[in-house]
Amino acid sequence: MAKSKPWTVINSEVLHDGRPWLRLHGETVQLPHGREVAPYFRIDMRDFAIVHATTETGNVLVLNLYRHGPRRIELALPGGMIDDGEDPAGPQQSAS
Repeated sequence: MAKSKPWTVINSEVLHDGRPWLRLHGETVQLPHGREVAPYFRIDMRDFAIVHATTETGNVLVLNLYRHGPRRIELALPGGMIDDGEDPAGPQQSAS
């Protein structure tokens, strides 16, 4: 099986700076076999955590919430953005 090779970024510019939530880049990239692709869009986002919580009986806990992108109510796992310096595992409990 052939190994994948990284793409070469020829040019990159910030198209939208919506920090702290996201930044959108428009790039020109060269694929390993030589073909150039432009524009290739890349999104930088903050780190986030998603929780897969289960009950004692094995049911998965989900949220029923509105998502504006698809403009509908959907089921989703709980989660959220991770602040700089925040531990994604949450506050650590000390043993008493």
